[in-house]
Amino acid sequence: DVKDVAALGPCDPSVVEATVLTGGPPCQSFSVAGSRKGHQALDDVLRLATRLADHEDETSFDAAWKEVKAETDAMSDDRTGFVLQPLRWVMEAKLKRGRPYEVIVLEQVPTVLPVWKHFADILRRTGYAAEAHVLHTEDFGVPQT
Repeated sequence: DVKDVAALGPCDPSVVEATVLTGGPPCQSFSVAGSRKGHQALDDVLRLATRLADHEDETSFDAAWKEVKAETDAMSDDRTGFVLQPLRWVMEAKLKRGRPYEVIVLEQVPTVLPVWKHFADILRRTGYAAEAHVLHTEDFGVPQT
């Protein structure tokens, strides 16, 4: 049974026991070959990620997520906001599930590196050791750059 991750969260029975979060949101709005609408919205994405950070309770996070979701749903390319889903999952695992992920691995096109670096800052404040880098897939046998 395949479900949309945006409709789930870390407390869903099908994933509640997960200790590793991996994410690769759609790249089309950020990719050089795509619409570039995500690239144009990078400042908004960074601002919205900040809005999701540093919550100490479920109620304040839920209010922030509702505002962020409304804004991302209104973006000209609705895939742009999906890049914030991993951060939602991280915060909900901490605040709602009561157990953070042991490991988080996210991937995206290089245009999103500023977002991942911002996520790394947020994750460090949340108690993780975190870094963001560009890995060249062709160095790992993937036939694309």
